[in-house]
Amino acid sequence: MGAMPSTLRSRRGASVAPGPIEQPLLSDQLDQQAVPISLRRTAAEQRELPWPLSAVVAAARSVFHAISFAWHSLVGWLHRLCHAEAPQLSLLQQERLSSLRERAAIQFDAEDSAHQDALQQLWRAVFPGSPFPEGVKSEQWKQMGWQSDLPTRDIRGGGLLSLEALVWMAQRQHDAFCGLMEKRAGVRSSWEYPFAAATVNVAFMLIQVLELREQASMDGLPPRSAAARGFVRLLSETDSAFEEVFAIATQLLDAVWLERQASYMEFPGVLKEVQRRLERGLANKHVQSVADLRQQLLPNAP
Repeated sequence: MGAMPSTLRSRRGASVAPGPIEQPLLSDQLDQQAVPISLRRTAAEQRELPWPLSAVVAAARSVFHAISFAWHSLVGWLHRLCHAEAPQLSLLQQERLSSLRERAAIQFDAEDSAHQDALQQLWRAVFPGSPFPEGVKSEQWKQMGWQSDLPTRDIRGGGLLSLEALVWMAQRQHDAFCGLMEKRAGVRSSWEYPFAAATVNVAFMLIQVLELREQASMDGLPPRSAAARGFVRLLSETDSAFEEVFAIATQLLDAVWLERQASYMEFPGVLKEVQRRLERGLANKHVQSVADLRQQLLPNAP
């Protein structure tokens, strides 16, 4: 692999940056959920209320519980109906889906030796012959498209699975990986998206689309969405279906980027379009294999 510029974000000799990037593309706080507000009052608080208001509160509480019970019953019925119409998972599909869910739940831990080993595998695949930096920090990481000299800051948002998928692509589809990293195709923007950090976003998006954090998948039930059920079909073909789809989605990201002649600040819109196309492709019943999905989403790719 030839020499690369110190950063891949600046293109065509642009002299003015769009401003410092203070946050990674993907925050590690995306999973935060709002805490529900309790509608209950203590007995002491109720005694302090005037009788008419206390009665109104008690009646409202009863109505609320009745509506809540009816709503949950309806959701449960619809859930069972959807799964009754969906094809049941084979034992192989259940095992592979369960394994993926377990992997998707693992947060990246820079102190874990297995996680450190994954980083070293990535380094060796991309920079063969170059010694792994002591303490991990190195300006050379930026050549790969991380947003700082410490890739762990970007990886946290996507978990260990995002790093493992990137390692798989760097090792198994090395030419495609390097082509994307070095931005070889097309006429590029003056300010490019950082490749490695962008792949973490792709992995995080896939985890959501494929329902890899859904309880239903852990119980061996078919996923709810058509896209996630389409992905399950691919699990019958290969145990690296996630990595294969990840590689397709990563290449699709670059293709959409070039179609739109996008620049750095337009990245969220490009990723949303990638998600839309990916969901449509996976939901297509004619897509029965990884090769079918690639042909539909990347018809002009080698």
